[in-house]
Amino acid sequence: VVLAFVVFILDLVYRCSCERVDLVSEKYYENELRYEERIGSIRNVSESGNRIAMEMNGRILNIGYPVAMAGSNMSGTISFFRPDDSGLDFDVKVDPSSDHTQSVSLASLKRGKWKVQVSWRSKELPFYQEQEIWLN
Repeated sequence: VVLAFVVFILDLVYRCSCERVDLVSEKYYENELRYEERIGSIRNVSESGNRIAMEMNGRILNIGYPVAMAGSNMSGTISFFRPDDSGLDFDVKVDPSSDHTQSVSLASLKRGKWKVQVSWRSKELPFYQEQEIWLN
Protein backbone atom coordinates (compact mmCIF):
# COMPACT_ATOMS: atom_id res chain seq x y z
CA VAL A 1 0.00 0.00 0.00
CA VAL A 2 2.82 2.40 0.91
CA LEU A 3 4.68 1.53 -2.27
CA ALA A 4 1.57 2.21 -4.38
CA PHE A 5 1.15 5.59 -2.66
CA VAL A 6 4.79 6.54 -3.33
CA VAL A 7 4.47 5.51 -6.99
CA PHE A 8 1.26 7.53 -7.28
CA ILE A 9 2.90 10.65 -5.79
CA LEU A 10 5.98 10.32 -8.01
CA ASP A 11 3.76 9.91 -11.07
CA LEU A 12 1.74 12.98 -10.05
CA VAL A 13 4.89 15.07 -9.55
CA TYR A 14 6.21 13.97 -12.95
CA ARG A 15 2.96 14.84 -14.76
CA CYS A 16 2.73 18.25 -13.07
CA SER A 17 6.32 19.12 -13.96
CA CYS A 18 5.68 18.29 -17.64
CA GLU A 19 2.54 20.42 -17.85
CA ARG A 20 3.09 23.61 -19.86
CA VAL A 21 1.86 26.77 -18.18
CA ASP A 22 1.64 30.03 -20.14
CA LEU A 23 1.20 33.38 -18.47
CA VAL A 24 -1.88 35.25 -19.62
CA SER A 25 0.52 37.94 -20.80
CA GLU A 26 4.29 38.26 -20.79
CA LYS A 27 3.82 41.92 -19.87
CA TYR A 28 1.24 41.42 -17.14
CA TYR A 29 2.74 44.06 -14.85
CA GLU A 30 2.70 46.72 -17.58
CA ASN A 31 -0.83 45.71 -18.53
CA GLU A 32 -1.95 46.07 -14.93
CA LEU A 33 -0.62 49.62 -14.83
CA ARG A 34 -2.70 50.46 -17.92
CA TYR A 35 -5.87 48.94 -16.44
CA GLU A 36 -7.40 52.32 -15.52
CA GLU A 37 -6.94 53.51 -19.09
CA ARG A 38 -8.68 50.35 -20.31
CA ILE A 39 -11.63 51.02 -17.99
CA GLY A 40 -11.92 54.54 -19.44
CA SER A 41 -11.83 53.13 -22.98
CA ILE A 42 -14.62 50.67 -22.17
CA ARG A 43 -16.61 53.51 -20.58
CA ASN A 44 -16.18 55.58 -23.77
CA VAL A 45 -17.74 52.76 -25.82
CA SER A 46 -20.62 52.44 -23.36
CA GLU A 47 -21.34 56.16 -23.05
CA SER A 48 -21.07 56.93 -26.76
CA GLY A 49 -22.99 53.87 -27.92
CA ASN A 50 -20.31 53.33 -30.57
CA ARG A 51 -20.03 49.55 -30.34
CA ILE A 52 -18.26 47.42 -32.90
CA ALA A 53 -20.26 44.58 -34.44
CA MET A 54 -18.32 41.32 -34.82
CA GLU A 55 -19.78 38.45 -36.83
CA MET A 56 -18.27 35.16 -37.91
CA ASN A 57 -18.89 33.99 -41.47
CA GLY A 58 -17.17 30.61 -41.68
CA ARG A 59 -13.49 31.34 -41.02
CA ILE A 60 -13.84 35.07 -41.75
CA LEU A 61 -14.38 37.61 -38.96
CA ASN A 62 -16.38 40.58 -40.22
CA ILE A 63 -16.05 43.70 -38.10
CA GLY A 64 -18.49 46.59 -38.49
CA TYR A 65 -17.26 49.91 -37.18
CA PRO A 66 -19.69 52.61 -35.97
CA VAL A 67 -20.91 54.86 -38.79
CA ALA A 68 -20.75 57.77 -36.34
CA MET A 69 -16.95 57.44 -36.45
CA ALA A 70 -16.74 57.71 -40.24
CA GLY A 71 -14.13 60.17 -41.37
CA SER A 72 -12.60 60.41 -37.89
CA ASN A 73 -9.28 58.87 -38.94
CA MET A 74 -9.63 55.75 -36.76
CA SER A 75 -6.47 53.94 -35.72
CA GLY A 76 -5.81 50.99 -33.48
CA THR A 77 -5.17 47.30 -33.11
CA ILE A 78 -7.22 44.11 -33.28
CA SER A 79 -5.54 41.54 -31.01
CA PHE A 80 -6.29 37.84 -31.29
CA PHE A 81 -5.55 36.30 -27.90
CA ARG A 82 -5.41 32.55 -27.33
CA PRO A 83 -5.87 31.94 -23.56
CA ASP A 84 -4.19 28.52 -23.52
CA ASP A 85 -1.23 29.25 -25.83
CA SER A 86 0.32 32.72 -25.93
CA GLY A 87 2.54 31.66 -28.82
CA LEU A 88 -0.47 31.85 -31.14
CA ASP A 89 -1.40 35.46 -30.27
CA PHE A 90 -1.18 38.04 -33.04
CA ASP A 91 -2.31 41.57 -33.94
CA VAL A 92 -3.95 43.15 -36.98
CA LYS A 93 -4.14 46.88 -37.67
CA VAL A 94 -7.57 48.55 -37.52
CA ASP A 95 -8.20 49.43 -41.17
CA PRO A 96 -11.88 50.10 -41.95
CA SER A 97 -12.95 50.21 -45.59
CA SER A 98 -15.15 52.93 -47.07
CA ASP A 99 -18.26 51.04 -45.88
CA HIS A 100 -16.93 51.01 -42.26
CA THR A 101 -16.17 47.27 -42.23
CA GLN A 102 -13.10 45.10 -42.04
CA SER A 103 -12.74 41.39 -42.76
CA VAL A 104 -10.03 39.25 -41.18
CA SER A 105 -9.33 35.74 -42.42
CA LEU A 106 -8.99 33.21 -39.62
CA ALA A 107 -8.38 30.24 -41.92
CA SER A 108 -4.93 29.46 -40.52
CA LEU A 109 -5.90 29.71 -36.85
CA LYS A 110 -6.07 26.74 -34.50
CA ARG A 111 -9.51 25.53 -33.47
CA GLY A 112 -10.84 26.57 -30.07
CA LYS A 113 -11.49 29.64 -27.97
CA TRP A 114 -10.05 33.03 -28.96
CA LYS A 115 -10.51 36.51 -27.52
CA VAL A 116 -10.75 39.32 -30.02
CA GLN A 117 -9.64 42.57 -28.36
CA VAL A 118 -10.15 45.76 -30.36
CA SER A 119 -8.44 48.88 -29.09
CA TRP A 120 -8.89 52.01 -31.21
CA ARG A 121 -8.80 55.80 -31.16
CA SER A 122 -11.25 58.13 -32.82
CA LYS A 123 -11.22 61.91 -32.44
CA GLU A 124 -8.42 61.50 -29.87
CA LEU A 125 -10.65 59.36 -27.60
CA PRO A 126 -9.59 55.79 -26.73
CA PHE A 127 -12.09 52.94 -27.14
CA TYR A 128 -11.88 49.24 -26.24
CA GLN A 129 -14.13 46.28 -26.86
CA GLU A 130 -13.57 42.53 -26.67
CA GLN A 131 -15.48 39.45 -27.63
CA GLU A 132 -14.85 35.71 -27.39
CA ILE A 133 -15.12 33.60 -30.52
CA TRP A 134 -14.95 29.84 -31.03
CA LEU A 135 -13.36 28.37 -34.12
CA ASN A 136 -14.42 24.90 -35.22
